[in-house]
Order: sequence, then structure tokens, then C-alpha cells
Amino acid sequence: MTSVTTPVSADEFRTRLAAVCLDGGGAGFPRRRRDRHILLMSVVLTLDDSTAYREKELNEALQAWIGAVGKSTGIDHVSLRRHLVDERYVTRDNAGSEYRLSDRTETGVLFELPVERLDPAEILSEAREEAKRRKRRRAARTKERGKRAEGA
Repeated sequence: MTSVTTPVSADEFRTRLAAVCLDGGGAGFPRRRRDRHILLMSVVLTLDDSTAYREKELNEALQAWIGAVGKSTGIDHVSLRRHLVDERYVTRDNAGSEYRLSDRTETGVLFELPVERLDPAEILSEAREEAKRRKRRRAARTKERGKRAEGA
């Protein structure tokens, strides 16, 4: 497993998570490795470090993440769980019945400490609001240009 050498900053995390989750258009997991890890870390941030999850509990938590953050990604909770285990964000016991968050250093991707304090749902909410503001500004500029063209 190769590691991503430059740690992911909080700003990059916000920007890329919004791009992947809002602009992804149901494409599933991002192709870019760094974006995949940002997406997976956004899931981890919604889980409790001290909890040993039964499969059903983890599935419910993943479905909650999909509802709040990952709706437009087209990713289902089963694929999400598999990727979390494969990329070493979550470990499964030998019986396959219990899941725990792994030590973050096992993933091969470093995240700057401020990333740990981010709220993925809040990031998406803010990004949606910003997209609405940009859309309103574009509409206002288009309307203004139309008025100027009519007056000319």
C-alpha cells in the first residue's frame, strides 16, 4: 500500500468532500485515491471511536451517513462498509460480527488534525448554500445583462 505523502488539510477536505458528494452525480466511489480517502474519512468522522459496532449498527450508521452526506454519490452501505474495511479505516473481528474504528495511521493517508473536528453534514450544507448563492448571483447578472441589452 502506498501512502499519500502530503497530509490532507481541513480546507482540502472541505473542498473535495463537497465536490465528490455534490458534483459526483451518482458515480459511486471517486476514482482519485485521495478523494476516496477523503470520502471514507468523512464516514469515519460520523462514527464513535469507542464503540464496537455490530454489523446491523454499523449498517445503520452508514445509512445515516448516506442520508446526511452521501446521497448523491450512489454508494450503498454494503459497498461503503467493504471499502472502510479494505482501506483499513474499520477492522472486523475474526468472527465478522464486530467492527471498530482502526488506528488512522494504518490507512496510509494522513489528515491534518483539524480534519478530525469537521462535521461532514455541515460541510455539505454550507456547500449547498454557497451553490445556491452563486446561482442567484449568476441569475441576477444574466437578468441585468438582459435589461442592458433591451435598453441599448
